[in-house]
Amino acid sequence: MIPPNSSQVGGPPLPVPYENPWGRLAGDLVAVFASLRLQLRALWRRNREGDLPSPSFWPRDLAPLFWPGLLLGLLALGLVLVLALAGGLPRAASSATGPQPVPEAQPVQEIQPEPELQSKPDPQPTAAPQPSALATEAPEPLLTLFAEQDPKGMIVLATAEGDGSVLSLGVAAAFTTATARQQGDLARQWLERAQQLGFDRLEIVDLQGRTIGRQALVGSGMILLSPQHLS
Repeated sequence: MIPPNSSQVGGPPLPVPYENPWGRLAGDLVAVFASLRLQLRALWRRNREGDLPSPSFWPRDLAPLFWPGLLLGLLALGLVLVLALAGGLPRAASSATGPQPVPEAQPVQEIQPEPELQSKPDPQPTAAPQPSALATEAPEPLLTLFAEQDPKGMIVLATAEGDGSVLSLGVAAAFTTATARQQGDLARQWLERAQQLGFDRLEIVDLQGRTIGRQALVGSGMILLSPQHLS
């Protein structure tokens, strides 16, 4: 036996009646406005009864006047700010686009011929300062870069030689009298600092201009010459 309406079982669903979305939106807006109106009426009732929170310094009898007065004050302040901004903009624009004052013409003064100057003796040329005097007045820039690696001030001269890739450090006699271990530690620190500054080679010379240390050509590190090799 075939049940009734068996032809509709598993078939397509019944058509849903078309509803205009703008009509649904209008209905939702009406519901929103109605809800807002009810909430505003509830707030007004609570304010009239003094149930809304207010500062502790505000009198309890004047509680219904607190929030309306606050809203009116904020509105008045906003209106004053808008009027102030609206009045200041035209004045600023007029001052920016106003005519620029024309500078007054200065009277031309007549140039009087200068009297002939008496011949003065030629000034004597001043002697140029010696390099040693200049060295004592201001430290060399390269010396200041080795201040951290030379706390005892053993480096007295630092110059870049050749094409600027070789750094020559002149040391005082205190370096030559130091122990071999101290010399090696200082030379290693100076080599690392010279490489950080971009130099390819490092040479150490004494006050007589003799090379007492140079960078190893094979491997790394410094080669320090003993006093026997210098004689």
